Order: sequence, then C-alpha cells, then structure tokens
Amino acid sequence: MNNSVEMVEKTYEEEPYISYQYPQSSPNRQWVAGFVFGLNAPDIQTARVLELGCSMGGNLMPLASRYKKAKFIGVDLSKKQISVAKEIAKELSLKNIEFYAKDVTTITKDFGEFDYIIVHGVYSWVPQEVKEAIMRICGECLSQNGLAYISYNTYPGWKGKEILRDIMLFNMDKDTPASQKTVNDGIDMLNYMRQNVGNNFIRKILDDSFSGFESHGTSYILHEYFEIFNQPNYFHEVASLAKANGLEYLSESEYTQNIFPPISNEVKERLLKKCAGDRVKFEQYIDFVINKTFRQTIFCKKENAENIKVDFTYKFEELNKLNLAGKFSYNANIQRYVSQTQVHMPVGISKLLNKITDAYPSSVNVGEFVNELKDKSQEELQRIYQGVAFLLSNNVCYISPVADKFLSEIPKKPKLNSETLALAKYKVRVENLDNISFFTPRGETFGIDKNLDHRILALLDGSKDVDGISKEIFKMSKDGIFSFVVEEMPVVEDEEILKQAKERANFIVSRLFFEGMLVK
Repeated sequence: MNNSVEMVEKTYEEEPYISYQYPQSSPNRQWVAGFVFGLNAPDIQTARVLELGCSMGGNLMPLASRYKKAKFIGVDLSKKQISVAKEIAKELSLKNIEFYAKDVTTITKDFGEFDYIIVHGVYSWVPQEVKEAIMRICGECLSQNGLAYISYNTYPGWKGKEILRDIMLFNMDKDTPASQKTVNDGIDMLNYMRQNVGNNFIRKILDDSFSGFESHGTSYILHEYFEIFNQPNYFHEVASLAKANGLEYLSESEYTQNIFPPISNEVKERLLKKCAGDRVKFEQYIDFVINKTFRQTIFCKKENAENIKVDFTYKFEELNKLNLAGKFSYNANIQRYVSQTQVHMPVGISKLLNKITDAYPSSVNVGEFVNELKDKSQEELQRIYQGVAFLLSNNVCYISPVADKFLSEIPKKPKLNSETLALAKYKVRVENLDNISFFTPRGETFGIDKNLDHRILALLDGSKDVDGISKEIFKMSKDGIFSFVVEEMPVVEDEEILKQAKERANFIVSRLFFEGMLVK
C-alpha cells in the first residue's frame, strides 16, 4: 500500500462514511439499462455481484436480503468499516455476502468473475493509480455479458464546485483533522462570501452551487469537499480509460438522460451530425452544454458493443418479461393518468395503469396481464405494448425482470421481514443509527425519525396489534426514552401522548406496508 492509498484509508478510519442504499447502482437498474439498449444481462437472482468501496455494506445488504441465491462481495479499504459490515451482516443472518478489507490495487482476475460490479462514490475520491485499478478490475473480472456501474464527479460542472472546496479548505485549521466544526466553519464562510462578494463570477458560482448544500449531512460534506483526493474527470477521459481496459460505454444508470438528452432538438440534431455516431463524443458535448457535475455510468464488455441498440424499439415478447410496480392517478383536469412524478401517461392504457396501481406494492407481469385480457383486439394490444415501452423509456415506475408479491393488506398484528426486524433490534441495542440505514426490499432507503422510529420497528414482531404497539410507545415516552413534540413543545399529558403514539404507529405501519416490508 503506497502513501496516497494510506492517506485515503486514514480519512475513512477517522470519519466512516454512513452507508446508504443507491438503487441506481443496483443489478436490477443495470439489467434494465441493458434491456433498454438491447443487451441480455445476467439473471440478477443468481448473479455474482462485487462492490468496490462498499463502506459498511449498506448498499449490498439489501441486495443480499432480496436475492438469496445470488452471491455478494464487498471490498473496502477501511478495516473499521468492514468490521461493522461483517457485524451487521451476521446480525441479519445473511449467508450470501462476504466483506474484505482490501486495497483494490491488489485485486487481480483471480479474485473471481462477477456479473455486476458497483463502484459508487469512489472513483473521484482516490488517486490516479486507484482509478486505473478500478477500471482494470472491471475489465478483468466482469463476466461476458456483465455490466459495471461507476459514479464520479465530472467537469465542466465541478469547475465551479472546486471553488467552494478551495474556500473551505483554505478556511480550515490545517493542524486539526476535519470534523463537524470544520464543516460548520466552512458553511459559515461560504454564507459570508455569498452575502458580501459583488455581483461577479464568484457570486454566481456560490449561488448556483450552494443551493441545498446545508441539507447534506456532515459525513457527506466531509468526504465530498474535505477529502485529500477529489479529482473530477471529463466524461471522455473516463470512457477512454474504460475502453483501454476492454470496456464499452453503454448508458447512464438514469438512462432517460440518453433517450431524452436535456437539450433542444435543434442542438441535438446538430451534435448528432457533428459526432457521426460517436456516442462518447456526443455525451461529452452534452456535458459542456448543460455544465454537468456528476455521472452514474454503466459499462459493458467491448465485445458487446455491436449489440448495443439505440433505436429503443422492442418486440412484444421482449416486453412480456418485464414486471411493473407503481402508482398512477387520474387527473380530471387534463383527462389523463399521471405518474407519482406527474408525468402524463399515454391514452388508451387505463386498464394497465389501474392494474399496476391496484397491485401496488406488488408488481404486475406484462405477459400475464396481456394473457388475462378478454376480447383484446390487435389495436388494443398495440396500445398496451406502446404504453409499456413508454413506461420503460421514461422510467416512471419500478421495472424489473423479477416479480414481486407482497401482502395485499395490513395484518392485524404487523410483522416486519426478518432482516429489517433484526436491524431494528440491533440499532436499539447498540444505540448507533449512523452505520447503515434501513432499506426496502427494492433497495431504497427507508427514512426514519432517529429519536423514535427504530424503536417502533423493533416492536413489529407480529405479537402485537397497533393498540399494543401504541401502549409500548407510550411506556417508552413515560420512561423518558424520548418525547413527542407538538408545535415545538413537549407533550406531557397522558391522553395526548397515547394519541401521538397511535398516530405514529399507524403512520409507520402504513409506510412499511406500501414499501413491501411487512410479512405474514
């Protein structure tokens, strides 16, 4: 291990990075992106998955919980973070996951072959030799039809953000390790400069880049802005290094950006003509036009380059394998169905949208839905499949090759799935919420009130109804473990405490149900 790698390890030992879920990096999202671009990626239910820079395992454990027949390997430089990951995986009884404290520059193809590789929040925060090792591993260890996801900061957008970083680094005490105080002092200095600099280039950068800055937690800001290494790249540089290691650019994880680039049709046509089919060059020009700051890119093996399709047309039988989950509502003002993100749906597919909404949180298989339709005309079939293609291309609902079947109603005595219940009990016992976050079966973060909700989750073992759960919450409040606060005042009356307890219990149970986290 060289000095620069040791420096990176030291920062993560001193300030571990809270381990969240990143569904955009998941094998499911990679599979869907591959499907959109015409590739047949490996079965995610039996895949071998590698994550480089796995932190405390928060991104991998939801996958190991969901896909019991798959195999998951997490690697991180920090021995401290890997120790926590192993401890939590044991608490959750996950048998299909392993963690290694390892310098990625020492990994060779002998480490094994993987169908999906995940590298989230690592590439831009390590020295060049580690970047090269990451790409080498993706090239050497990826299976023939496998996919690799890598996220990274990009120029030109990060040119402005670097000024924020430079200001905060200059402002900090060089003899003291970065801490919560460092972050607070840095934010104070940025605020001071926003209020006092003239109407110039620096003011514009501060205004554009500072939006939402304070909403990020200390852990994120420390590792994003105070790391020893934070070296963004132009997209074409990343793609070039990938190509040198036998990889080909497939798409962004948010593949709608490729299908519908955020530029005018006039600019798009001009760039397409100029780039003459060179997708990397086209994407780089877009980054210049929109001042892009961050990419989440998926690569495939270069041998599959000729199989990549960019016409976004699909055969009916190909769409039949998809499973769709989501909620849609009818907007009477526009006489159209809309998604939860208010995307307008095509006309003529109300049966499909109603079926998906009624089944939620479970999924609906396209092929099964079509087979169940009575008296279906060819015209109706055409509309349905065009509608499915629209849902796919616009990514307006959860899409997967794997069917989900969750409970259709809330049980009288709510019971959590075993992994979430175990995680809740673990968090109550160790009194540490800042390791990995709670997660849904679909690998998304389940946000909680850190004063109370993990304690409620630990009660949901199927032995109590909501009234019983509410009484336990009431008792915890009376014992001084936490307090309900209404209009900035603590609740002290017993009747009001019990009312608040029941409202919170019902709210949490309802959320868990709609996330598919309750079981019989």
